[in-house]
Amino acid sequence: MLGALGALAVEGLTGVAWQDAGKVELIEGSSYLGLPLPFSITTLIWIEVLVIGSTFLATTDCTRNNKRQRKFWVHSGGMGRLFVQSLEGKIYSCKHCRTHLALCEHIVSKSFHCRHGKAYLFSKVVNVTSGEKEERMMMTGLHTVADIFCVGCGSIVGWKYETAHEKSQKYKEGKSVLERVKMSGPDGSNYWVSHEAQVGSSDADDV
Repeated sequence: MLGALGALAVEGLTGVAWQDAGKVELIEGSSYLGLPLPFSITTLIWIEVLVIGSTFLATTDCTRNNKRQRKFWVHSGGMGRLFVQSLEGKIYSCKHCRTHLALCEHIVSKSFHCRHGKAYLFSKVVNVTSGEKEERMMMTGLHTVADIFCVGCGSIVGWKYETAHEKSQKYKEGKSVLERVKMSGPDGSNYWVSHEAQVGSSDADDV
């Protein structure tokens, strides 16, 4: 296709069909737009093909890159942009990128634990995306949960309770647990993994 396009381009500029290019060269000598050329029209055709082909490939590559970028932003923000909600008050944020995650006033319980130590149950969190739902056996029974990830850096920050199968645990549904080790506190403090990570508690993360 590119070869045919290049040949047609040269024909339009020189007025010579590509089938007769060799004949014209023998009779008149090589010319382009009425000007003499230091090489044959056949060589010119190949140059045109290579230039058009290179342009086509470059355009295709740019289009693919733009599609990949659009997919990333659509996945992150849903509307082609990455929307990050800013909170006001006593804020817990992602330790890695400082993206706001939750407010102190939305803490339901601080008695939760995960493999890395302390974890807090929040009634509301922001700036997170959810992974796939899965059945997970925890210390308080079987739950359907989904891991949640910071939209700013993609790091896993906790999990969300989709369904609690035990009647006594229904209060967790729709709420999210954020691991303390993954967050910076309202005063900028960080929590480090310690011996507390081995202590039993109300729930434990399996990942």
